[in-house]
Amino acid sequence: MLPRFLGDRKFYSLLFSFDEDLAKEARLASCPHCQAPIHQANFTRKPRGGPDSLDDEFTCRFSFCCSVCRKRLTPASLRFLGRKVYFGSVMVLISAMLGDASPRRRRRLSEICGADARTLGRWRKWWAETFSQTNLWKYLSASFALAWASNTSLPRQLLKGLKISSLQEALREVLRLLRPLFGWVRASTSTLFYGR
Repeated sequence: MLPRFLGDRKFYSLLFSFDEDLAKEARLASCPHCQAPIHQANFTRKPRGGPDSLDDEFTCRFSFCCSVCRKRLTPASLRFLGRKVYFGSVMVLISAMLGDASPRRRRRLSEICGADARTLGRWRKWWAETFSQTNLWKYLSASFALAWASNTSLPRQLLKGLKISSLQEALREVLRLLRPLFGWVRASTSTLFYGR
């Protein structure tokens, strides 16, 4: 059974507030291409997998554009994983639950989140083939002594490796760790990282 918090407005409100903080921090930066000021340029997303009762504010993707060169700068998010259409929390948790699930359980997970079997397959492939080759995973696997983990056991091993007793907090931490891959992140060292 999926944790209740994935269908809980409060959980998405919390992620939204984290995204607001990330956007406020990003707003203080200048354009990394031409050093000009940046302006707010939010856009609407239609995320899937969350509760139906979410307000329109949850579909807002915080973003900016340069006042001179007009390049878009989208800060990292805990709600959205880049251009993926499902909420990041849904993608991470469902992927963790897929693991070695039986065909029956996979069908049930597909029904619960509204993603068809091909989408679930793409998520598994992304974790096993794309994420496992990133510098971020190499760093995390060394930091959490997860190098032994099979690529097919991602992100389950990452959630477990954090050694956080609350699944909700562990999921939030995984989403925080994934930020450099899916947006423009201003680190505390004032170094800018870009991800796709």
